[in-house]
Amino acid sequence: MAHTCSRLAQTDPVAASSQPVTAQALKRLIDADRRGGKPPLTFAMVFPFSTHNYMLRYWLAAGGVHPDRDVRIVVIPPPQMVEHLAAGTIDGFCVGEPWNTVAVTSGHGHTLLTDYEIWNNKPEKVLGVNASWAVQYPNTHRAVLMALLEACRWLDDPDHRREASEMLAAPDYVDVPADIIGVSMTGTFKYAQSARPLPRPDFHVFFRYAATFPWRSHAIWLLTQMMRWGQIDTAVDIRSLADRVYRPDLYREAAAVGFDFPIQDEKSEGRHTGAWTLPGSRGDIIMGPDRFIDGIGFDPADPLAYLAQFELRSDRFASSQLQNLNSRT
Repeated sequence: MAHTCSRLAQTDPVAASSQPVTAQALKRLIDADRRGGKPPLTFAMVFPFSTHNYMLRYWLAAGGVHPDRDVRIVVIPPPQMVEHLAAGTIDGFCVGEPWNTVAVTSGHGHTLLTDYEIWNNKPEKVLGVNASWAVQYPNTHRAVLMALLEACRWLDDPDHRREASEMLAAPDYVDVPADIIGVSMTGTFKYAQSARPLPRPDFHVFFRYAATFPWRSHAIWLLTQMMRWGQIDTAVDIRSLADRVYRPDLYREAAAVGFDFPIQDEKSEGRHTGAWTLPGSRGDIIMGPDRFIDGIGFDPADPLAYLAQFELRSDRFASSQLQNLNSRT
């Protein structure tokens, strides 16, 4: 978003140069455009039910920008993001690497902030399978989980990141030069074409901090965002749904041979600015920061109170319906 970035700097140089960058400068730019009769800015993300969508929306809303009223959000496949940005059909995007680095390196974009700066060590990719398949092929499912755990442990070794970058650069995979993929893979990040890469050791976390564990608190948080932005049009029993989809019991079965794992299914989010520990099957597990950009914490035991505090939202059902389904006696 090179052009939009320069406009942000002109509109509010203090907010645009803060670290991390908030959406406050964008809010002022949007208000000025509206007064001038200009069309809304267009931002892209990869899929409506993606963390990219929720991170983009969370950042916008935290700065006072309503994602459904103040801007236009569209879906574009990741490899096409930079092309659309260069063509001017979008003003910015939220996407995974290496496409941010591609935009910066080519001079077509400037990264304002990373998703780590929106939510430290947030969840990202998941392995999801059909429930009936998991029941029919439990041994295969367990073997796949074990292989994934081993791969993630291998990837988290800094000595393997260059090799992984070379693998991903192949035409059948990402098809982007290994040196571009390696910028973030080796623990750095480049925000602007003329800037030096900065150390970002937790930009990619594949295994440490219990990164592979299916935290039900993550499922509950994601459900609050789906409700907040109108993706769920009827009230649901949040905990029941989270318990059905996220299966730490199956994870522990696969991890029991050779891997440490948390003994609890949930944890608070947004409370830690540095390293902390929680109980594991083989002793304490070191965890990383988990702060949100707005400093708000999340208690999975009370998702309704968490959801109720946000003024900017697009929910599509009465809070009383949600309360009735989620009351615990």
